[in-house]
Amino acid sequence: MKKNCWVYILRNETGEITIGFSVEMDEKFTEISMRKEKLYYLRPFEEPFDGLAHKHLLDSLSQDTINLLVRRNRERTEIYKEVFRKTQLLHLPQNNQKNI
Repeated sequence: MKKNCWVYILRNETGEITIGFSVEMDEKFTEISMRKEKLYYLRPFEEPFDGLAHKHLLDSLSQDTINLLVRRNRERTEIYKEVFRKTQLLHLPQNNQKNI
């Protein structure tokens, strides 16, 4: 089975955004959840080239355009985040599940 790669957008406490690319989103999701950044956008790609092209496009867009894209994709992003949360819970010992 082919593994998806992911393009994501994080926003920190001051409103600055970080656009990232990951082929290990399970690990990245865990890392993000432990920092003070919020995951605002998440999109999967089957082909790494397509994901990197999308990241490059996002890097060139204005803040207003990125905000519009985030709003338009909020529902789908929340679904992906919920799937990652549930996946994390399945891999945690029973007594650590309440921390997420």
